[in-house]
Parts: sequence; structure tokens; C-alpha cells
Amino acid sequence: MWDWVLAMEAFAKANKDIEPKRKKVASLKEKLKKSEDELLVLRENFIKLKETIIKLNDDLVKFKSDMVKYQDETSQMQIKLDRADKLITGLASTRDGWI
Repeated sequence: MWDWVLAMEAFAKANKDIEPKRKKVASLKEKLKKSEDELLVLRENFIKLKETIIKLNDDLVKFKSDMVKYQDETSQMQIKLDRADKLITGLASTRDGWI
């Protein structure tokens, strides 16, 4: 019987030391779970942002090439407009000769 009392007393002392540690472990596990969930959300956001940046960069490249194309077309149209203006001016001066 005395051995049982000593065992219970040892258990009570050990439990007194262990119980706060168990609570601390449970608290830390809960914190870890919250941090892992937050990390998962942040990683998902990072992936979405990375995809958005890639898409925007692709759009930028496309729009830059379109801009160069439109600038070339504009310069060609300006040349044609200048030539047409010279032709009209030249024809206008010969008109007086025909009349």
C-alpha cells in the first residue's frame, strides 16, 4: 500500500511539472497551425501575383511590338500623305496652264 502512495505522490509531482508543458505544447501547436495556414494563403497570393506579373509582361511585349508596328504604319502613311500633297500641288499648278 505504501508503494502505491509513493507512486501516486511521484505521479502528482511529475504531473505538476508536465501539465504546464503539455498546455504549452498544445498552444504552440495551435500557433504553428495558424502560421502554416497563413503561409499557405501567402503562397497562394504570391503565385497569383506571379502569374499576373507574367501576364502583364507578356501584354507589355505585345503592346510594344504593336506600337512599333503602328509607328511604322504612321511613318509610311505620312510619306504617302506628303507625296499626295506634292502631287495635288503639282497638278494644281498645271491646271492654270490648261485653262
